[in-house]
Amino acid sequence: MAHEARSGSTNTSTLCYGAPGQACTTHRLSCPIPLVIQIINTSYGYRSECKDIQGLSACTNTTCCNEELGDCFQPFSCDNLQQVTGNCSGLNTCTINGFREVHGKECGGSVSAYSKIQYDCVTKDFYTTASMIDSSLLDNSTTDFMRYSTSHDFSTTASMIDSSLLGKYSFVFILTIYNLQHNVLM
Repeated sequence: MAHEARSGSTNTSTLCYGAPGQACTTHRLSCPIPLVIQIINTSYGYRSECKDIQGLSACTNTTCCNEELGDCFQPFSCDNLQQVTGNCSGLNTCTINGFREVHGKECGGSVSAYSKIQYDCVTKDFYTTASMIDSSLLDNSTTDFMRYSTSHDFSTTASMIDSSLLGKYSFVFILTIYNLQHNVLM
């Protein structure tokens, strides 16, 4: 669905999986010029009563397309995450179809009800710094952040970073924030 982005805060696009091109099945991310999209987090949303295997063919009943308290989340697969970042990161606007996952083991083994993309609108300079990080490291895992910081000989990084970021943002975003705060060159 169309989403009016705000700079300085995290923006969210949440919608159902289904026939491409519909407002309820197509993420439309945008930032006011001169800002660009920086993907912060992507996840599949699960709700026990929402198990439409086929996806939506029309936007008549979108009850399961929006996040509700108690929903279960799993991070996007690497392929879906790369599709989002490849099509949207660094641009002012982008349009991308909704995603779905089947067999979400951590969420009861069901079909995802919707996909959720969180992004910030940042200056091109901020985005350029973040994109210099090896894209193979993209992951929503704090474990990967710890592994990376140890292998790059700054093992105290995790204790120096704002703990409120851990688990909320992707590994790449956390590392970028740390590097900007501490002037670390990759």
